[in-house]
Amino acid sequence: MKKNLQLKLIQIFLSVAIFGCAPGGGSPTTTPPATPPPAAPPSETPPETSSGAQVLWADVSPLLQQKCTLCHEDRGLPPRLLFREVGLTRNMGSSIVSAIESRRMPRPPEVLDASEIELIKTWVVSGGPE
Repeated sequence: MKKNLQLKLIQIFLSVAIFGCAPGGGSPTTTPPATPPPAAPPSETPPETSSGAQVLWADVSPLLQQKCTLCHEDRGLPPRLLFREVGLTRNMGSSIVSAIESRRMPRPPEVLDASEIELIKTWVVSGGPE
């Protein structure tokens, strides 16, 4: 009899552990978390700047080459960012935006005007489209 009780307890434990319910179709003791709604599909067209222009890598890359590579590539200052590669630049996007908005970067004599900052920020926020 003790063995039957042990087997029944094991069966209940495994049933709850595997199926989340008691034998006989009982409901689980906890409610499963709600499934988040599916994410909206990415836009086919890149976001636009306030002037209405779409921002692509081809728009941002020359600016980064001109203003950032002297220190971060040629002189090898950390972080050694490779602004010639879209994927690496895209991955560092939020850090780049933070540095340029706070005016920590680029360091003089290079500076970014408000339109250049907006251009880079729009590209980063849009996911770095090529």
